[in-house]
Amino acid sequence: MNDSMLPPNVRENLSHIRKDLESYRRGLKSKTSKVWMFCGAILLACLLVFLVGVQGGLGGGIFILLLLGVASLVIGIITSVSASKEYKTRYKHEIHTALLRLFSDDLSYLEIGGISEAEFKDSGLFNGSVDRFDSEDLIEGHVGKTKIRFSEVHAEEKHTTQTKNGTQTSYVTLFKGVFFVADFNKHFHGRTLVKTDIAERLLGSFGRVFQKAIFTPGQLIQMENPVFEKEFAVYATDPVEARYILTPVLMEKILELQNRNEKSVQLSFYNSSVIIALERRKNLFEPDFSTPATDLTQMTRIYEEIGFFINIVRDLDLNTRIWSKE
Repeated sequence: MNDSMLPPNVRENLSHIRKDLESYRRGLKSKTSKVWMFCGAILLACLLVFLVGVQGGLGGGIFILLLLGVASLVIGIITSVSASKEYKTRYKHEIHTALLRLFSDDLSYLEIGGISEAEFKDSGLFNGSVDRFDSEDLIEGHVGKTKIRFSEVHAEEKHTTQTKNGTQTSYVTLFKGVFFVADFNKHFHGRTLVKTDIAERLLGSFGRVFQKAIFTPGQLIQMENPVFEKEFAVYATDPVEARYILTPVLMEKILELQNRNEKSVQLSFYNSSVIIALERRKNLFEPDFSTPATDLTQMTRIYEEIGFFINIVRDLDLNTRIWSKE
């Protein structure tokens, strides 16, 4: 990734923060290394005593040595994980907050916050049961006139199967990516869902039969844009309102957004908001503990990841108030 994507004034303004963070990171790295050296010495001593004890008949002492060795290993792992988490928390608090100011002075970041499970379910975009739910990295505030909230979300459904060895439990991902909620400046009378159309994409016109069989609120609506119709299935409790919302221009913008996201994009128009589920398979907004805080490539990546979602306001032209709330 090209470092020049990050504005030069930003690189200069954040220079002191990055230097302080790098000093902090090195301190944590040094602390972690010392702990591992200590744990390694214990492990080595246990191994030597064990080898001597096997020949001399150590007996019950072997269990104590094994316990001591495992304990030292656990201490080393816990120290490493804790140091990495501590660094990432500070990096996000300082760097992410500063980067948000480039897009709007009215945006805030909260690492442990996120879209709620209730809000996720209420979108109507996913039919499965949500049995395990995690949400983090909440960004919220206003971009121009538009209020937005988005965070990373991972929702899973529990599956159980009976085997000869008993019950086997596994979790299947319903959604992993970013859940984006924005004010649409219009009170909707019904609910309009724009869902990824896998059936028609694979089966062509025969896929419409399967679309109708899918349990989704509202009726299946056919849109006039053939490309949009191939990519998405539209369900609406109020077909007239759905066509009023999904103008030819907005349909083109949604197609462009999906192309840029490179994975599925699904939308729900409900109450007075547009809810957008943008699938992503990797964790976003994450600094790497092993990468120096002064590394501009890493900061540029995070800047672009944040910008992609904030710029949805611009991409879908949400600041243009073509409707007024009733």
